[in-house]
Amino acid sequence: MRYKLMVCVFLLFVVSSSTALAVGPTYIQACGGSHFALALKSDGTVWSWGSNAEGQLGFDSGGSNVAYPVRIQSLDQITEIACGLQSGYALQQDGSVWAWGRGAEGQLGLGNMNQINEPSLLSLTGVVKIEAGNDYVLMLLHDGRLWATGRNNRGQLGDGTTTDKASPVQVSELSHVTTTAAGGAHNLAVTADGRVYAWGSNSYGGIGNGEAGPPVTIPYLQSDLTQIISVSAGIDSSFALDNAGTLWCWGVNTYGQLGLGDTDRRYQPTLLPLENVASVSAGHDFSFARLTNGQLWGWGSNWSGKLGDGSGTDRHAPVRLQLAEVLFVGGTKGDFFMAGTDSGLYSWGNGASSVLGNGGGSRDVPGLVGGPLLATYSPAYFSPVTLPATLQTSASILVHLTDLRGYNAGWTLNISATPFSLTRLDPTTGYTHLTVNFPASCLTLSETEPLLVLNGMVADPVHGPKMLRSEQTLGAAPVPVIQAQPGFGTGMYQTRLQLRLAVPLTVQVIQVESGSRYTPGDTVGLLTGIYTSTLQLTMISGL
Repeated sequence: MRYKLMVCVFLLFVVSSSTALAVGPTYIQACGGSHFALALKSDGTVWSWGSNAEGQLGFDSGGSNVAYPVRIQSLDQITEIACGLQSGYALQQDGSVWAWGRGAEGQLGLGNMNQINEPSLLSLTGVVKIEAGNDYVLMLLHDGRLWATGRNNRGQLGDGTTTDKASPVQVSELSHVTTTAAGGAHNLAVTADGRVYAWGSNSYGGIGNGEAGPPVTIPYLQSDLTQIISVSAGIDSSFALDNAGTLWCWGVNTYGQLGLGDTDRRYQPTLLPLENVASVSAGHDFSFARLTNGQLWGWGSNWSGKLGDGSGTDRHAPVRLQLAEVLFVGGTKGDFFMAGTDSGLYSWGNGASSVLGNGGGSRDVPGLVGGPLLATYSPAYFSPVTLPATLQTSASILVHLTDLRGYNAGWTLNISATPFSLTRLDPTTGYTHLTVNFPASCLTLSETEPLLVLNGMVADPVHGPKMLRSEQTLGAAPVPVIQAQPGFGTGMYQTRLQLRLAVPLTVQVIQVESGSRYTPGDTVGLLTGIYTSTLQLTMISGL
């Protein structure tokens, strides 16, 4: 007697990964212009997002804002980045410098005043550090000399003139420079003997020479400071950190950006009562300091929540952010800020032009750029499907992918035994398309006495699988459902299956159109770990 099967199979897959995904290259530096941001990863790649109105993102986005970090494909082996108001800079491992974005003031140093939408190589070599002001850039050479190019209306190039320069010129009367800082239109430099020099705009006392006055076109020695190891400059505000972790400040203080508890200007270096400072970063009207214990403190203007304390209230003295173990701070020239931790890059403040890298919108407390990083969750899950099954019925199993930033990548796929490509609507833009490559893979499946077989997935609807492992391939072709043994009555049965990829499946983008946050070669998803499913069987008629 032949038995005919009529079974309704409901697959509800609950992700349970026993293998944490390895986190890839991490952010090690970040900076921001007025409405865009750059970030450097530990593998030497550079990523950008925000406004691209003047080519400052380093690639063609059709003039559109970019809401999430996108890699600048032409840059690699980068060791440092810098941001002007609308221009970007990258220092390569070999000492060469790349520049792009707005060039109307000569700030790209390419010998002209043109806008450049993709990184272009400067002729200057042997560079070990770069710092960008609003419309100019400073470049420190390995021999301790300092060069500058760009806007010079306030003497910010330090060459004794106020004429803009489209090619690098040497800053006068400076040698043995170890580090430097560029503000809105004034600069600071530290020499090997721990002394500080300042030049450029002095409208509000940012030079620290005891007065506010005309531009200082030749570096001025700040004689009150010694044993300085680093400096930072905002818009007419200045900070110097000594080797004891003590912080000194001077200049404009309209919003309390000096952190001294008031809004009075200081025309000479003044001690800021904050101890154990590891680094300092001055914004245009606010400031941050990272302490040696990883704490982050901020003060000054809090418009649009850029201090990140959730209050929106200006702070005339330092307040601590609820962000633990900060590794670096990412200074900006806009109304936002960034900081890096072991868990990723955080941003907060005014989110105009998608500059926070979170898809759009402002926030007054720190949040991750690009969403949560992969840590313990799996980036793939199986969708619930109902399979009415007979000997002739078949079905496919779909896998949903999220990208490596934790966002839904916007497509599903059938796990396949052979490589294939799929062109789908890009979730980044909503109108462009991208092509994704899915390489071959193999599944390791649980096995038991064959009662119900889903193309190698075997389940006992009464006793459950015996968890004997066997290598099977789940194909993209329809999956047959086979009844191998009679004798079951009507009703509902449940069992659990475990699916594991024998070889991790990496899904990569191979082609994109303009405006996508993805670039060719990006890893969009990684399928790995063990996935546990619940198989629900409803016997419609007895056998």
